[in-house]
Amino acid sequence: MRPRSEERPACPNCGARQAIPILYGLPSPAMQEAADRGEIVLGGCVIAPEFPIWLCPVCEHRWGRLIDREKHWEM
Repeated sequence: MRPRSEERPACPNCGARQAIPILYGLPSPAMQEAADRGEIVLGGCVIAPEFPIWLCPVCEHRWGRLIDREKHWEM
């Protein structure tokens, strides 16, 4: 899974373009390594459609909805 665009969305709270994707489910070793590098955020194993899909590392705002992820991500 990867973003459709290399450009990260702007944070609706502070405007920073440093959004980090939030991924859910049991992480693979590769996902854990990406999280350790700060490339993704692990959201946990509990999943609900309204969960956020982006985290702003500047202001820690979380936004988007998991149910809308297919609009932004290639599966």
